[in-house]
Amino acid sequence: MFSLLVYALSILAGVLLWSDRQYGIGMSLFIQGIQIPYLVSPILTYLVYAGMKLAVLVSGLRLEFEYHLGSGWYISVLEEDARWAFGVNVFAILMIVALVRAKAKICHDTPAT
Repeated sequence: MFSLLVYALSILAGVLLWSDRQYGIGMSLFIQGIQIPYLVSPILTYLVYAGMKLAVLVSGLRLEFEYHLGSGWYISVLEEDARWAFGVNVFAILMIVALVRAKAKICHDTPAT
């Protein structure tokens, strides 16, 4: 159910962006924001990506890179066999930067009333 909600909100945000609705940027920022953290531990595991994952993470003493084209999610609590890893989805961060720049441009180009 969670994945359907994320994917539906992603599609809605895209449609709103496409039609130049102001809510599209805010919703897209939220959707991209929930895709940034990559956390794996025996206590909590959280990973959500819709469209693309380009992750940089630290696992033990190693730096790892992961990529995936498509969508996926994994959320669990108290999974004792899980390894420890922490990282970020760089693609989601890049999309947030692009959205913030687009929002600034829209605000700058909009004449004051």
